[in-house]
Parts: sequence; C-alpha cells; structure tokens
Amino acid sequence: MSATSYPRLAQFLGAYFHQDWTAEAAGSDALVTRYLKTASAATIHAIAAEIGALRAKHAKEEDLAGLLTEWGCYYSPSPPHKTRAEWLSWLEEAFNRASASPKR
Repeated sequence: MSATSYPRLAQFLGAYFHQDWTAEAAGSDALVTRYLKTASAATIHAIAAEIGALRAKHAKEEDLAGLLTEWGCYYSPSPPHKTRAEWLSWLEEAFNRASASPKR
C-alpha cells in the first residue's frame, strides 16, 4: 500500500519520525505533542482518520513495519508501546483528543 492511500499520515510520519528524530525529541510523546500544538484542527482530524483506516486494514505487525519503513518512518517500538500497532493506537487516541479539544 503506497503513501497515496494515507497521504497526510505518510507525510507526518516521514517528516517527524525521520532517521534522526531521536536527536530532536526526548521521545515520541514529546514529538507528537510538539506537532499537535502547531497543526491545524483539520489536519489533525484527517491524520486521525487515516490512522484509523490504516489500523483497520493492516493489523499485522510486519505489514505495519513495512509501510512505516516505506514512508521513511524510523520509529521502533519501545515501552510503553510494545508494537507498532500499539503505538499507532496511542497515536490515533492522541490525535483524536487534540481534534476534539475546544482550543482548536
């Protein structure tokens, strides 16, 4: 599955979780928080929807690993997220919370 099916998500993951992302943030939580503070509500909502669609279609860890790598995402599972699926679930929840925030 190419990035064209999930364009905003692929752009976000490749741009923020690039090869050197760990040098720019203390962890994925900090990086996501930084992004959510600057992104538009429409973009946040769209990415949350794309994460949900991706998770519904690609439940296998090896599928997710391949897609994320294809998109230039260098996130590797680490506690508390033991798998990419768990991390994407957390990411979807974070984006949905931000999208629903009255500050948006």
